[in-house]
Amino acid sequence: MKKRLFFFALAIVSMNFLSAQVVADFEDGTTGPLTLHVMGCGDFDNDAIHPVDETFMVIDNPDASGLNTSSKVLKFIRRGTDNGGMPWGGFWANIDPAIDVTVNKYAHVLVWKPAISPLKFKLEGSTTLETASLNVQAATNEWVDIVFDFTTLTGPYAVMALMPDFEDPFTTAADTEIFIDNILFNDDPTPFVPPTLVAVKFSVDMSYQTTIGNFDPNTDYMDVAGSFNGWSGDDYHLTLESDGIYSITVDGLAVASLLEFKFRINGDWNTSEFPNGGPNRTYTVVEGTNEILVWYNDEEPVFGGVLADFENDTWGVLTPHVMGCGEYDNDAIHPVDETFMIIDNPDASGINTSSKVLKFIRRGTDNGGMAWGGFWASCDPAVNATDNKYIHVMVWKPMISPLKFKMEGDPTLEIESMNAQTETEGWQDIVFDFSSLTGDYGVVAFMPDFVDPLATAADVDMYIDNIQITNSPNPISGIWNNKYDNAISLYPNPCNTSVTIDLTKDMNSVVISNLMGQKVLSMENVQKGTVNINVSFLNQGLYFITLTDSNNKMSSAKLLKN
Repeated sequence: MKKRLFFFALAIVSMNFLSAQVVADFEDGTTGPLTLHVMGCGDFDNDAIHPVDETFMVIDNPDASGLNTSSKVLKFIRRGTDNGGMPWGGFWANIDPAIDVTVNKYAHVLVWKPAISPLKFKLEGSTTLETASLNVQAATNEWVDIVFDFTTLTGPYAVMALMPDFEDPFTTAADTEIFIDNILFNDDPTPFVPPTLVAVKFSVDMSYQTTIGNFDPNTDYMDVAGSFNGWSGDDYHLTLESDGIYSITVDGLAVASLLEFKFRINGDWNTSEFPNGGPNRTYTVVEGTNEILVWYNDEEPVFGGVLADFENDTWGVLTPHVMGCGEYDNDAIHPVDETFMIIDNPDASGINTSSKVLKFIRRGTDNGGMAWGGFWASCDPAVNATDNKYIHVMVWKPMISPLKFKMEGDPTLEIESMNAQTETEGWQDIVFDFSSLTGDYGVVAFMPDFVDPLATAADVDMYIDNIQITNSPNPISGIWNNKYDNAISLYPNPCNTSVTIDLTKDMNSVVISNLMGQKVLSMENVQKGTVNINVSFLNQGLYFITLTDSNNKMSSAKLLKN
């Protein structure tokens, strides 16, 4: 288990009290704007005899734990009665610049003391006020936050005094050591409390990277670098647990803190996740168990994504055969390309502005057409329905009619679409639910006009595009228009080093995937406006960019990288 402690006290201050005025935190080895003078310490009050640094000195934090894990603190040798110590033993100091208590009325001081005793704080100016602490010191030998109330004062004050052991009468004979840190003013009387620290387990699955040759478990190692370790993973090497999963547990991370991080191969930023300026992973620490498990670079070994998009004038992984079209089912008489042909997109608008689509001459009853007219196809590689459960097909049809899709294997399932066709003479994404299936399927079939009995006598042209399997049941519904006059615009396309999206609303996610469905870039919680995405690290080829809004509505377009 990796130990990691941080200075959370100031993090809490900056997070919750943005208007706080820090008087001195001693991190630079000095007392900052304070010019200290010793008081209530006998001869040590006279700096001509005893310089201040014989009584007050900035040192390394002797107990970097709990509320205060800072590097430097102020040590106070509190003089006992044997050395002339008085109840008001402590310091007074000039403050330059002066502290203004018009808004920030409460002084906070972290103290570490070996004994319980009262504390006082004083501001000297147009109105002078010496006050005891609001809260009672409740612990010894650990850091506590002591608060002093100056709500009756206003304006600037250039002199302050701290008396951290105000016993009256004072009876302690020997000198004692007290430590002081983080003197600040804010508008909240609530004492700071130590953050809740928990362990976070970071795990990454490298099995797919091993399969595709990017990672050799015999010679390579994994680390994690992030905001919690100064972006240095040198001492944060992961260990192999099982099945290609590498893990490390980091202790001492604060609940509610936001972590940013990336996994790296061999500690090299050139082989990190999402390289060349890609997004960091983020995680907000919660109370209880914190376990993070991701695929490296979000690349999963599942055949998802596109079965066929027809952009390269091919059927992709499909080898098609005509069915339900009378004599046209016999490719010895009528080759497949007499019924199905890849053509230029006849209506490059709406959700589908791609260049190429599949034209289907749906045979009518005059040519032997049947209800199940369409195609069946062998798939190489087979379609895996273990993780991705939803087949998406974009269709353009001149009439409304049912659609069916079939996966043949063990078992075989033929189903109608989840969503009804509502568009004619326009592109619509039709979704089929195969969540009851798992494993590999080597044969699929698509029937885009399943009217039973079929009564249409003449042949009808319809168009098909972007047959893919994903883990989303939501139809793609966003508007992607080449004229960029709708909800979303994407340019330039094709692109070289970057692509720009203009969003008119916030998006839950923006994802770029390759033709195998593997994520190559993912962005979360993207705000509306102009978003510039660096794609220089992508190889030349075709990609899909998918946006999901707050209602889980998806919009997708093809992106060509030169």
